Amino acid sequence: MNNDRSHMSRPATGLGLALLAMSSVALACCTGQSSPTTVISVPTTTAAGTPSTVAARPSVYRMGTTTVSAAFSGTPVVQTDPPTLAALLPPHSMVTAWSVGNLGALVVHSYELVLARFPPGSTTTTIDRFLTGYAGQPNTTLYGEPGVRKLSTIPLSSGTRYSGIVAFSVGRVLVMAVGYDDVQSEVAAWLDSVHLVR
Repeated sequence: MNNDRSHMSRPATGLGLALLAMSSVALACCTGQSSPTTVISVPTTTAAGTPSTVAARPSVYRMGTTTVSAAFSGTPVVQTDPPTLAALLPPHSMVTAWSVGNLGALVVHSYELVLARFPPGSTTTTIDRFLTGYAGQPNTTLYGEPGVRKLSTIPLSSGTRYSGIVAFSVGRVLVMAVGYDDVQSEVAAWLDSVHLVR
């Protein structure tokens, strides 16, 4: 894997998400959940995010009636309809992405949560088809829906990196979270923190 992606701009995080999701197909899964403590509404700012060593704190993220808890370490930056993600999804999808770090540049300690509403007429089969092409065949069931949960090891000349993805659907809303770090337990903890709030 070419590790030199420093030329990519901030909106390229969706592409980084795609690359990491593809690499996540390689190896196994992990499980777990945690509880929400803070509610964060959907703002529209796009200030740059930076990696952080601050302890992860669970917060709640929403799109319509879909609510997800996830524990970022640091304050995530939010983007609405980032071009690279919009290009991967069916036309007229609505996307909100929260991130810490920079997945597009493969910066260590980068994490991203994506909530994407597929267009009217989409079904769980449409979303499963997308997940199959994007992150490999959905291989489990999360919250009663087909889902993907994988943690992968990526050996590089500069040292081992770890990527992970958890993805599931709630009606027409696709939830995806991806992490990239040099500490496996950090990526596993991120995946463990992401769950549907009912």
